[in-house]
Amino acid sequence: MTIYSGRPFTPQQQAALDTTAHLAVHANAGAGKTGVLTERFVRILLEHPELSIDSVVAMTFTKKAAAEMKIRVQAILAGSSIPAEHRRRAQHLLASIGSARISTIHSFCSGLLQKYARTTGVDVTKGDLHERTARMLQQQALADTVSEALRSPTAEDVLSVIDDIGVTAFQSAVTSLLRSSEERIAVSTAASKYSDPYDAARAVHDSIRAVVRDEVFSATLVAREIANIDPIKFGVLGTTFDEALAVLDGRLSSKDPLRSVVSILSPILTNAGAVNGRKFSFKDVAKPALSTSVWETLKAWTSIDDVVHEVKHHQRVSRIVLDLAHNASIRYADEKRRRQVLDVDDMMALTVELLRDDETLQDIHRTVQWIMIDEFQDTNAVQYEIVRQLAPRLRGETTGPNVYIVGDDKQSIYGFRFADVRLFRDVTADIVEANRRERAETDGLVVLPESFRMSPNIVPIVNDICSKIFIQESEYDSDYVNLTGGRTTQAAQMTGCVEVLRQTILKSVSNDESEGDDPALQADLNEEYVVVARRIYEALQGTDPIYVEDSAETVRLVQPGDIAILCRTAPGIMSMATALREYGIPYRLTSGREFFSRPEVVDACMMIRYCLDRDDNLALLSVLRGPYFMVNDVAITQLIDPSSSDSYDERLRRQAKTDKQLRSVVDLLDACLRDFATLPASIALQRTLLRCGWYDTISEDRQRERIYANMEKVFDIIRTTERDLGASLRAVVTALSVPDDTDTESERSVATEHDAVRIMTFHSAKGLEFPVVVLANLNNGGGKPPIYTLGNIGVTWHLPQVEFPLDSESGVDIAGITRVCNTMTAQRRDRSEDRRLLYVGLTRAADHLIINLPRYLRKPKKADAEPEESSLRGIAALLRPWIDTMPPSVRRFDEMSTVIERWTPPSQQSRTVVDLRGI
Repeated sequence: MTIYSGRPFTPQQQAALDTTAHLAVHANAGAGKTGVLTERFVRILLEHPELSIDSVVAMTFTKKAAAEMKIRVQAILAGSSIPAEHRRRAQHLLASIGSARISTIHSFCSGLLQKYARTTGVDVTKGDLHERTARMLQQQALADTVSEALRSPTAEDVLSVIDDIGVTAFQSAVTSLLRSSEERIAVSTAASKYSDPYDAARAVHDSIRAVVRDEVFSATLVAREIANIDPIKFGVLGTTFDEALAVLDGRLSSKDPLRSVVSILSPILTNAGAVNGRKFSFKDVAKPALSTSVWETLKAWTSIDDVVHEVKHHQRVSRIVLDLAHNASIRYADEKRRRQVLDVDDMMALTVELLRDDETLQDIHRTVQWIMIDEFQDTNAVQYEIVRQLAPRLRGETTGPNVYIVGDDKQSIYGFRFADVRLFRDVTADIVEANRRERAETDGLVVLPESFRMSPNIVPIVNDICSKIFIQESEYDSDYVNLTGGRTTQAAQMTGCVEVLRQTILKSVSNDESEGDDPALQADLNEEYVVVARRIYEALQGTDPIYVEDSAETVRLVQPGDIAILCRTAPGIMSMATALREYGIPYRLTSGREFFSRPEVVDACMMIRYCLDRDDNLALLSVLRGPYFMVNDVAITQLIDPSSSDSYDERLRRQAKTDKQLRSVVDLLDACLRDFATLPASIALQRTLLRCGWYDTISEDRQRERIYANMEKVFDIIRTTERDLGASLRAVVTALSVPDDTDTESERSVATEHDAVRIMTFHSAKGLEFPVVVLANLNNGGGKPPIYTLGNIGVTWHLPQVEFPLDSESGVDIAGITRVCNTMTAQRRDRSEDRRLLYVGLTRAADHLIINLPRYLRKPKKADAEPEESSLRGIAALLRPWIDTMPPSVRRFDEMSTVIERWTPPSQQSRTVVDLRGI
């Protein structure tokens, strides 16, 4: 087989280059899939000279990946490994590389819509809707829709829903559904799953065995596994623990399973839902339990008629909320048409509609003969529909392009954007069936197990962790395929190591309190980050060194730029940055959309936008309403005059002539305009904050410390932009703007120095690799219940009824049995995504992996009582069982010093380098 890139390929990689069949390539992390993808792209074009370069379509899900793919294709075509008989063809392709259809799926759809504008009747070149403007238009559409509904005959229905779920939840739900057509489709489909409420009630009944049984068994089986439980007599339950479980399993198949479950569990569980510690002997581990609300709900079960009532209630809420979201979306669409702009949802929906036109689809198939899609595990339902329309062979037809998909379902981590891991398995099955139907020599399924990224010393540890946590708990779970080590250099053998930090932390408050709101809890949590900073300090200082591979021949002492810390949450990123700052360790913070969407960051960006362009109406409105000027709504409303063509700035200045308050605002704005015109943006913004009294205003905010820290990072961004890109205000605005929503890896960095530790979320790290990776901030999950949940019972809403047990003065949320069933299903789905997030985090490491999993002890309420270990959540809960069985090759740190010491960077001359060439 000719390899046009000249690089060596394994037998499995060569199988993935096959052009005689449709292929579904399942590539483990670090398996070299991008190299395989680009090699096959070039192979198709060189070995089929009749094809034009735009006959092969390669799509991925990020602009960065698309750009990298195109660069690699260019490098192969220009390389010296092209055989003589293909060089002229390669030169021709190289000259037309600008026409290569290598792009994100959104860019590909945009190209189709431009080409077939006459068919759709929409000119997509007139303008893309800026996200900030889109949010403003959506808010206005929603406000108008709700106002109209409250004046209509349906007002009582709307008010009753607001009473049911609360004002905040109501606004959040309708807004979320308005902003995402995919979410509206998902909720609408789920809401209409059962037209007959009795069918839904029977589905609840049937789900009890599958859902409640698993929850009950998880509590009792975990107790048996992690504690020393002696045989216990339970009367009618049996003579041993196992017999009790067997009886429980049998009774769950009775006509009224919940009643039997409650009668069986009552002597096993306490009123709070915990396994009874007086009957079961626990060592120093947390007692497993059902949640109190689930246990109370099970005990409150009465009859199937109650479920019917619940189902009707949920369906009614769904119908009203969906109607409002639909009507608001119509208003929003009308305003977009008036402005002649499109958003991402429009583009995808128009593409689906376009591809349903047979004549257009046939014309597309005349030019598109090969389709290759990278990162297919990140596909959502709308994107999958587009792919199926483009590739009729996936739908059972015998014509259409050759299809090639590559991905890793273990790295599907964008469920919050409605990416569906099940679609990856669906398209694999479609490809296998297409090859069978066309009698291909292969079924088309290729697995790439090697990791050319990770040290062979890390690979078995990652396999040990993942083989234990990747269980088939739901349809969202992925099978785990063991990684095999692909790095064989001597340096790789020397560098690989896994460490676990198990510092004991005594918590002041319960695990259920909100992170960041309680000062005592925040102090407890900060100790976790100080431990990580201390370990990095020791590694950099050389007191407990970490070595990384500098090349295939040398290893050297780790430097700050070699290290990446992955955090589960944005607040975790901020806390980690604070800890590193205490130790004097430089960091580069990648916060992504969440950071750049923070109000204080948006306010600063809008202030600079206004000073860049006084006619930017949106920027001026945002600045006036924000903490810089706090202009009241009455004055703001007077600026908005649809009949006037003047800018808001001109109207503000006219009104200021007769309004003393607005006069002072204009004076401050003019001073800000002068500063930004004559001073560096970082200095001008600092003067603006002082001049407008911003610090005094924020001092009253409960989250002031976080806001101050975020503003410091804003200044870091501005200074970095000024240093790297010059003093352009436009460059500063771009650096502070919310990243593009269509790019799943769109992140920006806040740097203190170039050679700096990088801090980012797990999502930000996807597709990247680092010599040293630290997993921190893992004990997250749960929190407040979502407004609604999609599951086996359709869509259910958070409609709590507070009940007061006879033996307790505190109320307990009784969510209803339908809600409980759906919530349990959703929790399984969330655990599945947590498994995949952990896999992504583990597989970013090349040379060294550090897992921070503190042992949290809860301070007892009684002075003479022993502290109890707190229950863990999210990824930490998944890792906890592995800790007790981890291999001896893993370095374990049970206690570390948290004394703050400042790191002093060594000189270049003192860097430790070990040259292996003479060994």
